[in-house]
Amino acid sequence: MFKSLPPAGTPIAIKEILESLKFYFSKESCRERFKKEIRDYLQVKYVFLVSSGRAGFTLILKALSQLADKNRNIALIPAYTCFSVPSAIVRAGLKIKLCDIDLKTLDFDYEKLKGTDYSDVLCIVPSSLFGLPSDLKRICEIAQHNNVFVVDDAAQAFGAKIEEKCCGTLGDVGFFSLGRGKNVTTLGGGVIVTNSDRIASLIEKYLLELPEAGLLKDVEFLIKALLYSAFLRPRLYWFPEKLPFLQLGVSKFDPNFKIQKPSRFQSALGISQIERLDGLNQQRKRIADLIMRRIKQNKNISYPLPIENGDPVYLRFPLILKNESLRSKLYKTLSSSGLGASTMYPKSIAEIPRIGKYLAGNAVNCPQAKFLAERILTLPTHKYVTSTDIESIFKFLIDFG
Repeated sequence: MFKSLPPAGTPIAIKEILESLKFYFSKESCRERFKKEIRDYLQVKYVFLVSSGRAGFTLILKALSQLADKNRNIALIPAYTCFSVPSAIVRAGLKIKLCDIDLKTLDFDYEKLKGTDYSDVLCIVPSSLFGLPSDLKRICEIAQHNNVFVVDDAAQAFGAKIEEKCCGTLGDVGFFSLGRGKNVTTLGGGVIVTNSDRIASLIEKYLLELPEAGLLKDVEFLIKALLYSAFLRPRLYWFPEKLPFLQLGVSKFDPNFKIQKPSRFQSALGISQIERLDGLNQQRKRIADLIMRRIKQNKNISYPLPIENGDPVYLRFPLILKNESLRSKLYKTLSSSGLGASTMYPKSIAEIPRIGKYLAGNAVNCPQAKFLAERILTLPTHKYVTSTDIESIFKFLIDFG
């Protein structure tokens, strides 16, 4: 039987689904219990649950817009990040300003970030891509100097830390994604966190206006959880991987998404995952450390390094190939062997079709982001990656090129 590793994912065992049903039918509110687990883990004052990370980001931007001068209608983001980020900005009615990245860290290019005109900027939005923390301390200093907010996008960094403080909590407000491929998954869903009374008050107001997810949604997500539990396994993943309508791994710029409350079952599903988050992240880091040690001598492949005092969680492990041709060759080799490689976001944000009219300024020059989009390749780091898989990956990487 053909084996295929998922590029990303957090396994959910059947016993966890059964435990979720126990939480669901208990007298205690599973939503409040899930929020408390998150609040205790992150050591943050306010936690809100929404239907997706991009939905949470949209509500955050609407709240910040009410607290700032009306001329501040731009969100500043990295020029290479998840397409959901610009989708949410456009959904919130704002413009997008891009800052190029540093290939050594995948964080902002800080010389360009410091040189940006902030007169119309509402917020800076670092992305902590693949679970590698952005330099939030540096970003907050720049933001404070220019009187702008910091939205700590930790969609891919649940459990990552900087100086023992959790990503997502280091700005004025932060958010997480609980999508299928994230460190904590409820198969969709998002979390907003903040220590600001003013921001929390506005977020709460928006949430009260959102529609509730009814019983049918609970049943839908229970079925999704059962299917996910089965088909994320490498022996079966080849099947959903070959179904084009599932659009697994597809990155889309789409501002027309739903914003609603998550189902109760999703909250129940998330409760036990917070308890095992650190253990799963430690496993991801062990795989990342192995990859880094084994490919140091290959001049055709490099990888980003964590910032000083940063503790990454490696949702995926990113490689940067010397050129686009080598990336294509390695991707085909690993994919044909079922080893879970991914080429990630196919373009920089500036190159997304239909994005131009939403970009602030006439000229967008972000060569490092374009370079990365053409050369990046990610490897899986989740629980289903075995020692045999790692050796197979190394066999291709060590002498590749």
